[in-house]
Amino acid sequence: MEILFLSARYPPDVLGGGEISTRLTAEGLASTGANVTVLCGGNEDADDSASGVRVVRSQTLRPWWGKPLLEEPVSRQMASAVTELMRRFELCPDVIHAHEFRSALSLSLLEHPRRFVTIRDYAPICGTTNNMWWDGSSCDGCFWPNVLFRCHRVVEASLPRKPFRVMQYKGNLGFRLRAFRRIPHHIYTSHVLQHKIEERLQPPVGVQSNVFPNPVDPAWLEPDPVPLPTTNTVCAIGRLETTKGTDILLQALVQVHNAVPDVHLHIAGGGEQERYERFADQLGIRSAITFHGAISSNQARDLIDRSAIIVSPHLWEEPFGRAALEAGARARPLIASDLGGVRETPPMETAILISHNDVPALAEALVRLLKDRERAVAMGNAARRHVATHFASDTFTRQLLEQYEASH
Repeated sequence: MEILFLSARYPPDVLGGGEISTRLTAEGLASTGANVTVLCGGNEDADDSASGVRVVRSQTLRPWWGKPLLEEPVSRQMASAVTELMRRFELCPDVIHAHEFRSALSLSLLEHPRRFVTIRDYAPICGTTNNMWWDGSSCDGCFWPNVLFRCHRVVEASLPRKPFRVMQYKGNLGFRLRAFRRIPHHIYTSHVLQHKIEERLQPPVGVQSNVFPNPVDPAWLEPDPVPLPTTNTVCAIGRLETTKGTDILLQALVQVHNAVPDVHLHIAGGGEQERYERFADQLGIRSAITFHGAISSNQARDLIDRSAIIVSPHLWEEPFGRAALEAGARARPLIASDLGGVRETPPMETAILISHNDVPALAEALVRLLKDRERAVAMGNAARRHVATHFASDTFTRQLLEQYEASH
């Protein structure tokens, strides 16, 4: 089978978990004997092969990296670019599969009978892609009052930029809705995401949708996990911003530090690090925190191995919840907000789920688990067994191939 993947970026060019999942999917399909080619943006034109996957990087696809004011003309330009690259590299795919929303908008304009899209965020129904108001609560639709006064990206913008953000987010939504309705096969990473999107997208009869969670990277499972450290070390990995619950975490750490004086928090990820360093100073807990900045996947795995607990106090409805996957792969217990896709990833015996935006609940859960190392070890071991059983990449590959073949 000839399979063509479309993606704005492809590893080692990574913005987040989406690119990692795309790579795992491509490599899994290639391992079955399928011929997989990825078309993605690149700083330079290149045609390489990695782990059995052909990767064509093109400067002409770099507009997928941007945030255009008007998305439809750019998507049409990119659809033409994809068509030209297919002609140049003699690609005649049986299936074309887009793996993020910018390339999906272009895919919707291509004429091909077997088009798939993996939907990883709220882009089909939300101009900002995260379906969230300024206070972290879920948006109930892009109505004018919501866009003008509640959309977090509009609220945070400076006064001169507000009209442009309103135009960008509200003005492109109609095109996005039409585009995703034109793609006949939708794959969601969680049931929560599927329900939220289909409720507003209202896909036409004939559009087939399935839920395939993101697979775990085998590299995270192959090394045996190191024993839980004796130190009271907590780790949070993800972008540093309000939506990820960084403010809540630092406030909770004040209470944890009072009960467990030697607790130490490691925070890794890009974003507003300087702001949170100042906030930690104001709270008097700066010495109890190490800010690592953006780190690689291997560095993240090493950091998790050195930690006793992984925490993810997100405020928004995370579409999937990769923190549960990575914590489980390394046999670490998770404390997370009971919100979004993370609710579908870990069973009760592997994680503690708390109300979001609840500082006392988060602090209490951290103190309780730090003081009960036996329970933490049992939760981590159960999490590893669960992830290895239910999120193996070969299982996902087999299911996806079946969907490809059924679409014939």
